[in-house]
Amino acid sequence: MTGIDGGADDGNGPCPDLSIEYFASSGRRVCCPLGKVLCDEMGDWYLGGCWAPETDCSTIVWCERRWQACIPGYRSFCDEDKMACEAPCPAGSVEYETESGRRVCCREATHLFCDESDAGYEGGCYELGINCATITYCDGDWRACREGAVPICSADDRFSCGIQ
Repeated sequence: MTGIDGGADDGNGPCPDLSIEYFASSGRRVCCPLGKVLCDEMGDWYLGGCWAPETDCSTIVWCERRWQACIPGYRSFCDEDKMACEAPCPAGSVEYETESGRRVCCREATHLFCDESDAGYEGGCYELGINCATITYCDGDWRACREGAVPICSADDRFSCGIQ
């Protein structure tokens, strides 16, 4: 969902035909076109406006030089000025957030989450027993070793895990 529809307020007289009068939490009057609802002010960064009724007002973000939001159950995400609404994690998964704010879903019973690293790894899910500290880029992918092993990336870019 993108943008804000309407929200005009001249402060004088009734709202225009085919609109509904709302009052923001600050007392400011907002006239929304029929079929739209008010998403109220949030601090001093969002002053409220008219949105489609299925909008989850808590997901409103400024992205791509306009206000955007998602439907309930989704999370808004703006990365490099591109807006996305991310679906919830599937049943049996746990949601994690990387240091940069990216969401990762890992299967609860069989996987663990390893966060981003200074080496450029962006965070992800690995089988239980993996040591996140061993994550290494080798053979065109991010790889890791089990507890007690060390990563080895050969000169010809082949990955293996050796014994400590």
